Amino acid sequence: MKWKCVVAPLPTLLASLVTLSVACAHSSPTGRPPESVGASPVPTLAFRSADDHLLLLNAPGKLYLLDFVAVGCLPCMEELPDLARLEREFGSPHRFQLVTVVYAWRGSALLDLPKRLGTGSLVLYADTEGFAKKLGVEGWPTKFLIRDGRVLLRRVGGGAGAYEEWRPLVERWMKRETTVQPSTSPPNNRANL
Repeated sequence: MKWKCVVAPLPTLLASLVTLSVACAHSSPTGRPPESVGASPVPTLAFRSADDHLLLLNAPGKLYLLDFVAVGCLPCMEELPDLARLEREFGSPHRFQLVTVVYAWRGSALLDLPKRLGTGSLVLYADTEGFAKKLGVEGWPTKFLIRDGRVLLRRVGGGAGAYEEWRPLVERWMKRETTVQPSTSPPNNRANL
């Protein structure tokens, strides 16, 4: 079975403090295809890396696998090495990028996390602009396949075996024609603010 993690608020005596706990719940069985969302448009998405660089998901023709995870979520942690492998295989400045956004982690706290998780050089990002909420993320992990400002696929749940599940999808979408022709010069999608 695949799992997904859901964040649920816990009651607290102090109204100003809300404690969140990450709880795992069954999701779909292995092999369930990601949900096609009919190329739904999204605003330009932006996420901050640990070294405070802003990544904009707006390069024409580039395919992004946007992965929202939580550190306390077992399926999220199980699939990170598989997704890092996918990034190593397909990652390209102009064609494909894995964007892993870690819930409730920001700045320097993200720096040591890839080493602790055994994901090597995987770059992790913080959701400083609240895009998880805007995209309707209610559980972890949740992934979106995005190109040219449109969500192509959405998938809630995950765990071990993510490479085998996502490799054929990424490969297929990379072969498809893009709706916007990439420019001959590389886009500047990392800005230091």
